[in-house]
Amino acid sequence: SVHYARARGLKLLGCVLSDTEPVTESALEANPDSLSRFVDVPCLGRIRHKEPVSLAIIGALLGEAITTL
Repeated sequence: SVHYARARGLKLLGCVLSDTEPVTESALEANPDSLSRFVDVPCLGRIRHKEPVSLAIIGALLGEAITTL
């Protein structure tokens, strides 16, 4: 979790949502919006259930890492 990582002194660049089970389309839209009310890091993307990580997520992670160096 964001709180756990920060408590360990880690700098967070963002979070990635990971679906452990298939979800409905309404949950796909609602979960990032709900999360943004509780954490102050950007949502970099979502890993769908049983699908490979998208290039958009990899690009977002690499882009954030490069700009913080």
